[in-house]
Amino acid sequence: MAVPGGPSAEGGFPMVWVGYAIEEDGVKVVRPVASSGDDNGYLAQVRVRWDDSELGSGPVGSAIKTARPYV
Repeated sequence: MAVPGGPSAEGGFPMVWVGYAIEEDGVKVVRPVASSGDDNGYLAQVRVRWDDSELGSGPVGSAIKTARPYV
């Protein structure tokens, strides 16, 4: 699914994506649901979490846990 309006082009970002934060079998994960720009296969491979592990401490996990944007 594409992100409407092309924010990657308008914001100067090479790629943007929107994810859905869920808990699956006790693991807090983020599933990509929409994107804009060329992801070069990134979204097919990325595993994003929002728990307290090292994998959950990146920009997406931090944004979810603090309820603040991370650009």
